[in-house]
Amino acid sequence: MKNKIPVKRIKEPKERLFFSDFMGIQSVAKMLNGAPMVEKLHKHDFYFVLVLENGSGSHFIDFISYPVENYTIYFMRPGQVHQLTLEKDCTGFLINFNSEIYLSKDKVKSELLRKASGQNFYQLEKQKFNRLYSTITYLFQEFNNKKKGFEEIVIANLTIFFSELTRFQKRNSLITVSSYSLQRIDEFQQLLETQIYTQKKVSYYTKKMNISQYQLNSITKETLGKTASEMIQEQVILEAKKLLLATTNQVNQIAMKLGYEDVSYFIRLFKKHTYQPPDTFRINFK
Repeated sequence: MKNKIPVKRIKEPKERLFFSDFMGIQSVAKMLNGAPMVEKLHKHDFYFVLVLENGSGSHFIDFISYPVENYTIYFMRPGQVHQLTLEKDCTGFLINFNSEIYLSKDKVKSELLRKASGQNFYQLEKQKFNRLYSTITYLFQEFNNKKKGFEEIVIANLTIFFSELTRFQKRNSLITVSSYSLQRIDEFQQLLETQIYTQKKVSYYTKKMNISQYQLNSITKETLGKTASEMIQEQVILEAKKLLLATTNQVNQIAMKLGYEDVSYFIRLFKKHTYQPPDTFRINFK
């Protein structure tokens, strides 16, 4: 019998009629109501932004552990999996929104959102955090008061927040990543997410993207500091982890589903990246 990783939604697509059906923002303190919160592994069909002024707990995003501390921000894209624990004394804001409400076919906003959500975890100095926090506080007030024209003010403040956030992103080098490279890496990542079960050769992706292997490797190194082959292997491991926790399938079944007839090779590959065999990962994470 198979289990599935739960998917949380703001509202079903057919029920989205008003601005607040596409977005939500709430106080973390009010959400916790004096008690700790423990959320099991799940994913969203919307963007998730957690802004913590005071934080303690644990947070796994795509099976990577991030510290939950003061002055931290977590930015998740639709489809990413996470497991979150917040202690009762946490304060801050939680923002959820569907892409339709923000993008509206705006290429500039689309690129800004891609940049800001390209990094899942931000840890800031108090002064820098407070600058962002004041923007989110004002956004929270506007969203809840719902006075005339609040929608435009909310979107404008989201744009300011995303723009400020990108200034604090970690860089692999002092060279600013080009807009072209960001677009192509996004294209590569989308292909990986949809094709990884059947396609694991760099040549397949370069053909789909109409670029050379040298060009793709240059782009992946510029933006993420890794080769295209490394990104392919990382996506395989991520999908394997999802299957291990979302299903009761045996390791050999998961290997076959991911396109590996040689189960022992799949186990070695998994162990190389996680330092533990698949069965051990399944037991330890649960």
